[in-house]
Amino acid sequence: MFGKVVYLDNKKLDEYMAIATGKNVTKIDKIKITSDKDAGIDLKVASLGGKATKSYEVSVISSQLHDIAEFEKAVKNLEAFFDFQSRSELELDTILRGSVIRFDTYIQVPEKFDFVDMLKQFKALVSSEIPLNLDEGNAEVVQELFEAHKSKLPIISELSESTLCSLIEAEHLRVTYNELEEYETTEVTILARVVSDRMTSKSNAIFDPLRDFISLNRKMRREISSKRPAELELIYCDDDYKKIDIIAIYQ
Repeated sequence: MFGKVVYLDNKKLDEYMAIATGKNVTKIDKIKITSDKDAGIDLKVASLGGKATKSYEVSVISSQLHDIAEFEKAVKNLEAFFDFQSRSELELDTILRGSVIRFDTYIQVPEKFDFVDMLKQFKALVSSEIPLNLDEGNAEVVQELFEAHKSKLPIISELSESTLCSLIEAEHLRVTYNELEEYETTEVTILARVVSDRMTSKSNAIFDPLRDFISLNRKMRREISSKRPAELELIYCDDDYKKIDIIAIYQ
């Protein structure tokens, strides 16, 4: 079937493929093709029986959907893979940490994250919003933090009447942030690793902008926790949830 990739972490996919197959994944970016033909134009070379060699490189175009399909073929018979698409008797509560699951669902990004995402478009204003306890160069430091850190965003989904939460790397999104709203009502398939056996209390935040968006260490987060702007407050889930590590989201 033809589909669309919404999110794909290639590094995780390759790592888990290596575990599933028992061998490292190798990928070819380019193939060099060489061919020999008689050098009819150059008479001196021809008289000596010479050959003219032509070589050129061909780029290999990889397919993300194909890579996902190959991974699913590799894991489908493993004891640590659970396919909720084809096995209705499966129960999420019985699946152990480290297992890979596949399921159909809808995804949601908490509305409170909208402001955090907007900060990426207005980095110059961030220094005035976060009162860092630094002697000098506040704006430059914050700017560097934004440039160096790979921001994450929270994804909430449902499976077997349970809430699942995950942080995904923004750089691996294959659609724009605004396009994610479409999948609140359009079903997608998720491939993910189960991070915890037990449910996590809803009192535990699923996203901390000062850790998951801006790369502040624990000491700095504690220093400014009492002064953090309302727009950068911790984000919570409405229900107890199970943590998963999303590998791919696709249709």
